[in-house]
Amino acid sequence: MTNIPHTTASDIRRREDLKRLLPMWPAELADLSLAGRRHIIRHLERALRAERRRGRAGHFAYSISRHAALIANCKQERAALVAFEIATLGASKVRAQKSPPQKGGPL
Repeated sequence: MTNIPHTTASDIRRREDLKRLLPMWPAELADLSLAGRRHIIRHLERALRAERRRGRAGHFAYSISRHAALIANCKQERAALVAFEIATLGASKVRAQKSPPQKGGPL
């Protein structure tokens, strides 16, 4: 038996899409851990901010198709992160982490 991780077609497609959008090493893109997914989301958000700046400035390098791909992949990665957190931590802990702190106090 070999220690080859089980990869699905969607994992391969995800890596191929991210490879075109982000300047990251293949090992970073293949990391499906909690920390790895957060790392990819941070890179996607940074690339998305840069693409928005180029678009607003009317820069010649702005690409609407790249912008749309960044948005779609960012949404997918966020959804995958939430699903991963729910699967590993449980729904109640994820909701507790995501809920904003209560303002005010008893009257």
